[in-house]
Amino acid sequence: MTPAFEDHPRKRTVRELWNTPLLQWLFQKWGAKFAYFGLPGPEALDVRLWESMLSHVTAFEMQTATADPRAKIAELNRQLTLLGLNYRVYCGPMEEVIMRGQDRDGVLLEVVQFPSLLNLDFTSGITGKVLTKSGNRCCRFEAIRDMASLLRRASAKFRKGHFVLLVTVQDAFRHEPIEKVLDEDDLPDATKAFLLGAGDPQAFEGALCRNTERLKAFIFTHFRACFRGQNITSVFLPAIAYKGLTARSPMVHVTAVCKVGDQEEPKDREPQSAREFFRLRTLCASDAAIGECTHPVQGDRVETDPVAFLKGYRAFLAD
Repeated sequence: MTPAFEDHPRKRTVRELWNTPLLQWLFQKWGAKFAYFGLPGPEALDVRLWESMLSHVTAFEMQTATADPRAKIAELNRQLTLLGLNYRVYCGPMEEVIMRGQDRDGVLLEVVQFPSLLNLDFTSGITGKVLTKSGNRCCRFEAIRDMASLLRRASAKFRKGHFVLLVTVQDAFRHEPIEKVLDEDDLPDATKAFLLGAGDPQAFEGALCRNTERLKAFIFTHFRACFRGQNITSVFLPAIAYKGLTARSPMVHVTAVCKVGDQEEPKDREPQSAREFFRLRTLCASDAAIGECTHPVQGDRVETDPVAFLKGYRAFLAD
């Protein structure tokens, strides 16, 4: 089961000092509110912070093994009702609901607006297992392919294409999927060599970092592979590593701005190559700031301002 959501200072730093200025800038640039699709947690902290920029919320929340298993779902419904937003809350892990097409209450998943702000939270590891519609179990990251297909259909229905992707993953990455990363044609030889030797745990900022650079590479290449089949192009910002609730729960946050291309032009050129992404050094979030990591990371380009970084891709961001 996915662990219950708990907020902490490093997570707030990422939300307030990285995601918020990025979303504010894109909101002003595109002149349209975001349709939120993801996991806000029972207190809906990010939704409350970004309320003025949201037109609709599609949220997912788990039952808990407590005396009142639906208490967190009820609290999320209460918070969203108080905000006065149009919303829907589904019971179950988001990736499971996407793959099955319905939640654990049997409610069918319905996309009522183009999801222009996706918040994915793999707090129990992106390689963990999830229940599928057929009853078999598969890795959680396999839901990304279904999500890309959902975005393609929604784009055609609502005639919209740009969306922001927020991905938070616990650094509990198993080694097996790394072979898919190493097959990436555009991956520099130096990066391949680095990834092959990056299996040992490393200590940073008081946390045990297992495979941060491998995990970052996997997120980038897996999302790119899933998006490519739906003609979705993307620009990935620098990854951010931070300590979770305990020293043994290191997290990695990755942000991307994406665009669903025209179905009649199925081979849009990527605005950012793999080589360009892997030049970006991983950042670290503390209780109050985001800056360079002190532990060994790859890359020679340091970018600590998300808006300044994205301004280098103005043509891609044009609506």
